[in-house]
Amino acid sequence: MNFGPGHHRSRAFCPYWQAVEAKHDDDAVGLFDAHNELLTFVAETLEGDVEAILHEWVPDDDLRQQMRIEGQRLRHTIDRLTALGNRVNTYLRGELRDAQ
Repeated sequence: MNFGPGHHRSRAFCPYWQAVEAKHDDDAVGLFDAHNELLTFVAETLEGDVEAILHEWVPDDDLRQQMRIEGQRLRHTIDRLTALGNRVNTYLRGELRDAQ
């Protein structure tokens, strides 16, 4: 979205809203970044890295271990999304360059 010269738009704090803004701004880089940030937060909560609140609520060791495993799986997803985002961005830069 273009707000004109000299106008600076702040970036949303929440990854969800960053993704919404990126979508409306046709910003593929921002969209992938927001996805990755949100999934990283989810992975951290499952692994117990963010204030470990979820792990405090669930005292069962087997369930906590399963949450850690799912968090690790999400990290692999994040890696794949990062690689895909890089490919998409490279493609789009080439398309834009070819269009000029």
